[in-house]
Amino acid sequence: DIVFHEQRVGAELGHVRSEALPFAQQAGALVRAGVTVPLYTSGRLGNAVQAADATLQAARQDSERTRQDVKLATAENYIQVLRAQHLLALSESNLTTLQAHAQDVQAFLDRGLVARADWLAAQTALASAEQDQLRANTALRIAQAAYNRPLGRDLGTPLQLEDIAPVLADAGTDPGHRTAATTSPPPPAAPRAEV
Repeated sequence: DIVFHEQRVGAELGHVRSEALPFAQQAGALVRAGVTVPLYTSGRLGNAVQAADATLQAARQDSERTRQDVKLATAENYIQVLRAQHLLALSESNLTTLQAHAQDVQAFLDRGLVARADWLAAQTALASAEQDQLRANTALRIAQAAYNRPLGRDLGTPLQLEDIAPVLADAGTDPGHRTAATTSPPPPAAPRAEV
């Protein structure tokens, strides 16, 4: 069994009597303070310090993980805004093309060169393109709101983000970074004639 020894010191406050200390003043006081300190704790104090250090490190790691999660979410939202911008541009281009096509079909219908079914098909494609453009616009607004939220901005703040430039490795500097698409196949072997 481990026996714990403790040093105990008490506290006492009292008046000093002039008979005990003839040189003391009449209004003097005597004060004693004490502390109880364990002399041997079998490692409890050291382990408590180590546990506190481990808790601190865990809290720091949690804070860093949260910071990294916010960065990743913001980067993902950035990519979503870029995608939505591209989809909106594509849908607007498609809408412009189908509007021109619908005008051409209308002109041909007026001259009697196409059937009414062709005109209806062009109008249906145009209406579908208009819906796609509205969906792309809504998707862009949602992506912008998702991007603005972690940045503490108003959710309706419009954004026009710059495209991410593709990173291409220079094939001439490091042959180890070449891919199958950048290397040319060997020339075909010449046919052999057998005798």
